[in-house]
Amino acid sequence: MAVEQENDSELKSLIEPGKDSLKFSRLPIPGSTKFMYCNVDGTNIRPYVPVNHRDIVMRKLHNLAHPSIRATRKLVSERYVWPALAKDVAEFVRGCLQCQKVKSNKYTSAPLSNYDVTDKRFQHINIDLIGPLPTSGGNRYCLTCIDRFSRWPTAIPIPDISAHTVALAFISGWVASYGVPECITTDLGKQFQSSLFKELTTILGIRHLRTTAYHPQANGMIERWHRTLKNAIKCYASKDWSFILPLVLLGLRTTVKLDIGVSPAELLYGTQLRLPGEFWSESKSKVSQTEFVQQLRRAMADLRCPKTSWHTTKDHYVDPDLNSCKFVFVRVDRVRKPLEAAFEGPFEVEKRYKKYFVIKRGNSKDKVTVDRIKPAKTYRCDVQEPRKESQDNQETEGMEPPLKVTRYGRRVKFPNFSN
Repeated sequence: MAVEQENDSELKSLIEPGKDSLKFSRLPIPGSTKFMYCNVDGTNIRPYVPVNHRDIVMRKLHNLAHPSIRATRKLVSERYVWPALAKDVAEFVRGCLQCQKVKSNKYTSAPLSNYDVTDKRFQHINIDLIGPLPTSGGNRYCLTCIDRFSRWPTAIPIPDISAHTVALAFISGWVASYGVPECITTDLGKQFQSSLFKELTTILGIRHLRTTAYHPQANGMIERWHRTLKNAIKCYASKDWSFILPLVLLGLRTTVKLDIGVSPAELLYGTQLRLPGEFWSESKSKVSQTEFVQQLRRAMADLRCPKTSWHTTKDHYVDPDLNSCKFVFVRVDRVRKPLEAAFEGPFEVEKRYKKYFVIKRGNSKDKVTVDRIKPAKTYRCDVQEPRKESQDNQETEGMEPPLKVTRYGRRVKFPNFSN
């Protein structure tokens, strides 16, 4: 620092009389024959830091406990001095990768989007799994499906969630009764990502939409119905949920949906279902079957599925830097280990969309919802303190130990003890 001070142009302009309010003195360095310019205005002696050493000074002090911008600025300004110190410290702290991984003042919360409104029954369905549940009748899971037009739900008990079991339950529990849908929406479960399920959708001619990871809002209709289903089962106070499930489904299918004004059963069959406890039935209609079908078709043609809605007062926030940043951090939404950082990254942005980003994660590309990312504020390239290494160390540093193959065919690298 003392040597670079002699050639520092900023320092030369500061020590000229009448150029700056700071008072500098040339003081001897303890234990050395060299001198260093220091500010002696206050109680502390503050050395002037040349340009090449400012990043090193800020890193050494900030990395002690990674304090905030204000605390780091006070920490540095009490011990060192240079022009625009406050601005440099603020820029350095904002670009600290460790702080960005651990700290976050405000999480991203983008406005929700609507699905395209379907115009006929069983055109678009949502599929998901619930469980593990207490074993009942040999089953521990349920494959759940719901039609986006009529809100007709079903839950199929299954013993496991293997790809074969899920595919078979989908065929027998939905396709066999309601036909092949044009489009299905699922999460990123391994069962739905398997080659078997992919081949199944290809053969049946189904368009398969996948939500992004840790973003259940994208599959919100089925996720919200899960809560209703579980609450209804828990009201029975019985662990044999597989035996209670048919009656629970009957109740949920005949319950009027407030947003559409009718029950899913009426939208599916064109009439109400008779429930246990009804003593009187409607008068018999003299309408022929052909006329009834025509009336039903006309009524169904006039129905329009309402747009999906959300019931929340949560404030939305999207960092403007997401529109231009080259790298982003991704929030870790799984159950984190103790002392694990809240974010991982930074990852390079490949493509930007309204509700999700495509990022490079290693050698693969990953779709991540906007709600889980934040822009990575970069700083100047990491500056390392100059190190003087001997020629011998430089020559042997990049050498790898020899590779040896044992008689069992194993490849072994023995440590290099030449140093």
